[in-house]
Amino acid sequence: MTSNARERLSQLGFQLVGEWTLRHEKLVIPSGHDLLQAQGGVLYAFLDEDTLLYIGKSKNHLAMRLQRYRTPGKSLGSTNTELELAIRRRLLQGRRIFILAFQRTDTALYPGYVLDHAAGLEDSLIKQFSPPLNGKQRRGG
Repeated sequence: MTSNARERLSQLGFQLVGEWTLRHEKLVIPSGHDLLQAQGGVLYAFLDEDTLLYIGKSKNHLAMRLQRYRTPGKSLGSTNTELELAIRRRLLQGRRIFILAFQRTDTALYPGYVLDHAAGLEDSLIKQFSPPLNGKQRRGG
């Protein structure tokens, strides 16, 4: 996504919930925004300044999902580990990594099935903008 990523995401309903910071070289999760405690169906984005890096969705509280990036475990090659390293590397270079989030609380039905707004929007945004830390782009493919 081009340099107007934050503006484009804001037009879709994304809100700034905070930014990643470091304390003793460990990622620190922001606090205080209601969307961090929103339950399920939350779509989130990481931006390096105004460049879209990653889009993901959380089925649980967003703060719980962000915690997995903060402490990803030992599994090399996992999304959590790769994103933690990429975010930390950028922060150590003096970059600012913003976290935006989106949640629709209305329900859409398709002949008796509840549609997941976050999943549909995530797939569309990844396909359209190819954030470098999503999927094949993250692995250099």
